[in-house]
Amino acid sequence: PVCILFCRFCPSNWPDVARSSITVLTLPHLFFFPPSRIWDSRELQVAHRFPVKQYIQTYCDVSQDGRYCISSSNGFGGEGCEATLWDLRQTRSRVREYKGHFQTTASCVFLPKGLGLTPVVATSSHDCMVKVWNQDSGGM
Repeated sequence: PVCILFCRFCPSNWPDVARSSITVLTLPHLFFFPPSRIWDSRELQVAHRFPVKQYIQTYCDVSQDGRYCISSSNGFGGEGCEATLWDLRQTRSRVREYKGHFQTTASCVFLPKGLGLTPVVATSSHDCMVKVWNQDSGGM
């Protein structure tokens, strides 16, 4: 079972929630312990099961198009402390890891596309650093 420590949701159809006829319910931010899962609230089934990692996963975010998920992990001394990009489509595989923090990576988000054409993600860590990464290349 998943142990969710914190959950914030923003249903796009709040009046429907009150009538218990939920059609869309978004859970954009979760803190969780392994074995970690993303649930499809429409089907009430597991949509993605994260492979077990050495360090506890601390946060996740899903891209606007629903194709990718990014999760961050616990760690210390540069071990662990990474964010991982997952493909949520057919393969549901790990695409890339973003390494460079020295303490627990506490948060990770997909940043909205601005003037640049390159998709970017941001991570924050207990090492008091915020890093912005090129989603495709993994570079900063």
